[in-house]
Amino acid sequence: MALMGTVGGERALARDARDFAALPRGILDARVTHVRHQPRPYALSHKLWYLHIGLDELTRLPGALLGYNRGKLYSINDRDYGESGRPLARWIDDAFAAAGCGVPPAGRIALLTMPRIAGFSFNPVSFWLCHDAGGALRAVLAEVNNTFGERHCYLCRKDDASPITARDRLQARKVFHVSPFLPVDGEYTFRFDESEERLGIFITLTRAGQRILFVSIAGRFAPLTSRGLLARFARAPLPAPLVVLLIHYHAARLYLRGIKLFAKPAPPTPFITPTHPLPDRASELP
Repeated sequence: MALMGTVGGERALARDARDFAALPRGILDARVTHVRHQPRPYALSHKLWYLHIGLDELTRLPGALLGYNRGKLYSINDRDYGESGRPLARWIDDAFAAAGCGVPPAGRIALLTMPRIAGFSFNPVSFWLCHDAGGALRAVLAEVNNTFGERHCYLCRKDDASPITARDRLQARKVFHVSPFLPVDGEYTFRFDESEERLGIFITLTRAGQRILFVSIAGRFAPLTSRGLLARFARAPLPAPLVVLLIHYHAARLYLRGIKLFAKPAPPTPFITPTHPLPDRASELP
């Protein structure tokens, strides 16, 4: 019996080692921060974890706990992205075409997202990080969901499709209703700071030159293994349901502080809003 247990343990470790080799940057352990500047200051910060999955890695997920279009504890499902549940690789191709940007860069495309948990899914925002063959970041599709079941995308890329660096700021008009405490106006400014070890995503909402809201998702990559998923299940088992609870908790606090509510308009068309680059002003970077 002891020998069988040892052999079984060695096999489990071998499977975990294969997971480690296949997906060394498959999890992002991040801190998510929101800082509201107007009409009244309000800040929140929470630790969350995200999957960071290349489209070519979907068939190599740690199968015991995480699957692609399968009923696992955690899962990635085509239905949670895009407009009609098309396969993810086809959806990202269609998104670039719909935005008039041709095809995605010819390199790794990684989806940063929170997984389904026991079939439940909600992502305030997922990011498609699109790289060229040399590994440089060339475009990011920010896919935003609200609690009304609506979805809209902002395609962040430079006009000449050159690499996006940590100094680049990409701006788009806010056209999609997210929070009932903010009207649908102003401009989003996106900034991305990516390395082998870390990822930082910074979004600022301004209106008439005044900063209204600042959001950041920043953290360190970790290997995606069955063991790593179990560890995160033990300390933060329900990332998507937790986010829904936090949204309603903070909404209640804002409401009790007398923040004005805005009615939800119809979702915008077209489905994808492109950005345009801003002049380099490094002193303004968060």
